[in-house]
Amino acid sequence: MVENPNDVPAQLRQLVEGLEALNDELNNVNQRKRATYKMARKSGFNTNAIKHVLAIRRVAPRQWMENEQMMAYYLRLLAGPHQAATHPTPELDTATDLRLPEKPEDAHKLGFEAGTSGKGEDANPYEDPDLREAWDGGWQRGVDNLAKAYVDDGTTGADQKPMEGDSSEGGDFALPDSVAHPS
Repeated sequence: MVENPNDVPAQLRQLVEGLEALNDELNNVNQRKRATYKMARKSGFNTNAIKHVLAIRRVAPRQWMENEQMMAYYLRLLAGPHQAATHPTPELDTATDLRLPEKPEDAHKLGFEAGTSGKGEDANPYEDPDLREAWDGGWQRGVDNLAKAYVDDGTTGADQKPMEGDSSEGGDFALPDSVAHPS
């Protein structure tokens, strides 16, 4: 700052000039951003999508997944009859759909689905230690699959199919011995 701390006008002048220089730098950066977006548009890119990608990349992956999950939930809540096909709300048969599967393979599959949909590990609904372990293993594979898809091609991974063996239908996956062969 200024050598003499009692020289208020000089301090003020230095602060104002510093802020003016920062404003000039900011204007130059904004001009370069506009030029870059213009170049992207001319190359056929959707600049709104690019802005959305930039916003996603500024947020931590876990927070982004939670935000996307809540947005989808809100859209389903607000969907009117004309939007039902766009944001369908699944019908539940409460007699069957609300019961948790009791086989480790099914718990693993539910964990995988939770992981790929961005749910946290604390969403594990099982109390039985073997089923909890199976669900956790599926959840971890789902999260890994989601992260890999996000890093590899920028998708959310939500459209990904379970990795071979993550489905209880026709795949073999290795459950931990304590789950696969309980004592």
